[in-house]
Amino acid sequence: MADDSEASGFIPPALSFALMGHLATGVVKAVAIALLLRGLGLTGWTASVPAGTAILTASVVLIAVELATTGVERFFVLRHRHPDPGSVPMAAIVAVLPVPVSFVIGLLFRPTSGGSTSRQRR
Repeated sequence: MADDSEASGFIPPALSFALMGHLATGVVKAVAIALLLRGLGLTGWTASVPAGTAILTASVVLIAVELATTGVERFFVLRHRHPDPGSVPMAAIVAVLPVPVSFVIGLLFRPTSGGSTSRQRR
């Protein structure tokens, strides 16, 4: 019975709090990604990608991943009526979600075949 009374009085945390928390975490991730991109640039792995494009793409990916993760977590928070449901399906979705989001954004930001590389070859 105690669980029913707690569930009936459940007020979910504000979406803005969850979103700001995820975006703050994204800033920390952005620093790590910028350092990684810098290191890869020194080794030549990302020599064909301009630094500005790599940073812009990484920033868009981070924001999209954090927005998608916040949405998924919000769905489970409202469904389970608990501020931190911690279910296995939620954890699995949140762990796998960055891969398809990053892939789709990578496809959108990929260089076109008629870009500057084809002009340099001529």
